[in-house]
Amino acid sequence: NGGTAYVDVVDTNPPLIVMLTMARVWAARLVGLAPTAAFYAGAFLLAALSCAWCGRLIRRAWPGASRAAHGLLTTGVVFLLLAFPKGDFGQREHLTIILAMPYVLAAALRSAGGSLSRGEAILTGVAGALGFALKPHFLLAWIPVEAALLLQAGSRRGASALRAEGLAAVR
Repeated sequence: NGGTAYVDVVDTNPPLIVMLTMARVWAARLVGLAPTAAFYAGAFLLAALSCAWCGRLIRRAWPGASRAAHGLLTTGVVFLLLAFPKGDFGQREHLTIILAMPYVLAAALRSAGGSLSRGEAILTGVAGALGFALKPHFLLAWIPVEAALLLQAGSRRGASALRAEGLAAVR
């Protein structure tokens, strides 16, 4: 309502979550939706999009697996992103998993020798960066993903450790 974060409004959260929440509040005001409904609808939409993206990455990362295995892994992701959070739905930890899960699965795809288009890689990197940046200590979850890929790239001749999603995440 025109207040300045950390001046007019006291908040212990880092600024990124405030900015992500403001986007939903503005969208709610544009369409005349209650802010609480917009909050949950935005989190649900983001989680549903992440589930779809994760399902696609799962199929590409393990192309030799059966449809049942792909379905089981995708169902696990859906449970993790939509059912498991319960009272924490839409909170920072939940948003981190929603945004970072495609990044982790893209790393699995790269580890298996798969590729992403430049646009897919950049979108995945930006989403992962937003997820890992929601709390400063979440960066500790990003480090092993990158370290594993760097170690694997070093063991394969001609493999590039400079992936578009990794570069997008750090920019």
